Amino acid sequence: MDNVVRRNNDLRLRKIGAAICILERFAEKNDDNVQLLMKLRAVRDLQVKYSLTVRLSLFDDDELKVALLKKFAYDRWDANASCMWLKAKASLILQTRSLCKKLFISVEVAFDVLLECAVAHDDALSSLQFAQSLAQ
Repeated sequence: MDNVVRRNNDLRLRKIGAAICILERFAEKNDDNVQLLMKLRAVRDLQVKYSLTVRLSLFDDDELKVALLKKFAYDRWDANASCMWLKAKASLILQTRSLCKKLFISVEVAFDVLLECAVAHDDALSSLQFAQSLAQ
């Protein structure tokens, strides 16, 4: 089963790469095509860098983007629960900043999600740090 998923993901990435190539080389450089190109690159990067498989329609719905970011933060938090201090937390913050750029979400929204995640995990120190980041 895992092999089938990997092959499907590889095929999907090749198709996305082909679409990006066609848009870059042959498509008229209008606003719609530039937006589509940015979204396709984001879809590719989300799959490659974060193992997140998304559809283009995700970028049209802010609630879905925030929900995806929230799931990502909660999953990373739970995966690093035993060592959530310093290095793991710094990595989560950097990944969240990068992810919010790919999802076209503001950093303020991302830190709001991180703050909510810290509160849900009863992490007072992180809650304070994320609240301070939001205030700056």
